[in-house]
Amino acid sequence: MKLFLTLLSVFILSTSFAEPVESALYRGTVGTHKVLLYIGKGEGCGDDYYYTAMYSYDEGKHWLLLSASRNNKGFYCLVEHDFTGVLLLSDKTTSLEGTWHSPDRTKALEVKLTKERSSAKKLKETFDIWDKLNYSTNDC
Repeated sequence: MKLFLTLLSVFILSTSFAEPVESALYRGTVGTHKVLLYIGKGEGCGDDYYYTAMYSYDEGKHWLLLSASRNNKGFYCLVEHDFTGVLLLSDKTTSLEGTWHSPDRTKALEVKLTKERSSAKKLKETFDIWDKLNYSTNDC
């Protein structure tokens, strides 16, 4: 039984998200609202990557978890937790541009974000916030 529990613990720990190999903070606007966006890129299976993301309308006091995907043409699709909105963004190397859409598609807001210069410490702290948010949002 102890062996089973040990193996189970190792499996659970090995399937959790590792720190990203690349991450960035972006600051800008969604419509007229100032926002801060975090995106992390982690190594998946083979040549694939997975993306982690969240954003805040209040300078990082409260974060909204995003499900993130990116295609090979540099376009992101970021879906707000509980599908309260979708961000469709184009990666312009030092900025992200696109549109936020309401779920019923009755509202569309322009999105303009600029990549911030962030220290490794700041990015690690932000990843830790994402990790806690992801856990608290998705823990049964």
